[in-house]
Amino acid sequence: MNGKFLIRVAKFVEGLTGLGLTSYEKKKLQKFIDVNREYVKDKRDVLQVAILAIEFIESQKSEEKEYMADVNHDLEKKEYLMREDLNLVSFLGLDTFDRFIAEVNPQAKRKRAYMCLDSRYARFNQACTRLTWDFTNNLNVINNSTNVVGPVRDISWIRMHSVVVRKFDSIPQRATILIEELAAQAFIMPSGRRFHFVGLLNDLQNPINFGNRNAASVGQGVPDFTIFDKYELIAGYKFNEGYYRFNKPITTLNEITISIGDPDTLVVLPKYEFTNVTVIDVQPGFIDIELNEPHYYISPNSNYSFASGTWYSVFVDGFNSVDPNINDLINSREFTLITILTPTRIRLSFDDAPAGWHNPFPPVTNLIFPPAAPWTARAVRFNSYRIIMNFELEYISD
Repeated sequence: MNGKFLIRVAKFVEGLTGLGLTSYEKKKLQKFIDVNREYVKDKRDVLQVAILAIEFIESQKSEEKEYMADVNHDLEKKEYLMREDLNLVSFLGLDTFDRFIAEVNPQAKRKRAYMCLDSRYARFNQACTRLTWDFTNNLNVINNSTNVVGPVRDISWIRMHSVVVRKFDSIPQRATILIEELAAQAFIMPSGRRFHFVGLLNDLQNPINFGNRNAASVGQGVPDFTIFDKYELIAGYKFNEGYYRFNKPITTLNEITISIGDPDTLVVLPKYEFTNVTVIDVQPGFIDIELNEPHYYISPNSNYSFASGTWYSVFVDGFNSVDPNINDLINSREFTLITILTPTRIRLSFDDAPAGWHNPFPPVTNLIFPPAAPWTARAVRFNSYRIIMNFELEYISD
């Protein structure tokens, strides 16, 4: 029998009884373990130690009762062996009951949390290559934050579920995803790029191997923006099923910053919403809007023969002029045919059609009498490029 195992059981017995074992008692304990260990169904050492120690004490109690019935043994020793205030925590040098539970049944303290990162509420760096959210442990909904229910600390692993982003040129057809605050524990490429997850680039208009559920409609005049110009980053069985397990649990997490690489060059993730906009001009056929910051959208973004050109799903929120009817028209319209005028300015055309429209195009809906200045707008949304990232976390609860 393993001598270390005997020592652990003996310490457990001594911890429960408060008495040191004599050489004779240790020999009895060794014999008891040799006879009974094979009958303990749970093969985890820590549970075997506890079960065998407790059963040994019970067997000694039975022997002691029989002996006392015959020879009227010392009552004080009997009371000692039968006492109930035994210290179950200190037998393995554990200083708290929580640590004891963690040793005996570690899964009892492991919990799951689920986190959704929405680019609409992210803070972008100037180059739009890093998105940051504040991490909160409550249900308060505030700008630039993500939240989970209840306190989350001592994170043991994180799993990334599928993420959809704008397409980008990629020779290896792989993307790396990094949580910047956790970069100390991460994979490291020869270039120095760190990452936690790898995603296979799945073109949603030409999917890798998922039947025809995302197949593009041939001859479609206006793209379906739910799949157009999109890569789904798939972390399947080839990529550890999207898991990253930490060698040392992450104690706390106050912010989450995500970057995506191709696989080592950072990918630009354009903003979904611009809130500091200026309406420059309103004409019968178009609206010009200055976004007042780089938008990182490109033209053209489609080379398909059936839908060549520059296509985005754009909405204007809070447009206001002297004409309430024009206001309602613009605020409720999905603009799909876009002209990129400058790195900070766009033109929205009325000569377009709804997403997914097939040729021929519907009649043009130009403004016959565009309203005179001034014009204002609260925000512009590129609805087709909102990024939603879902993560699953395992943590050790209090």
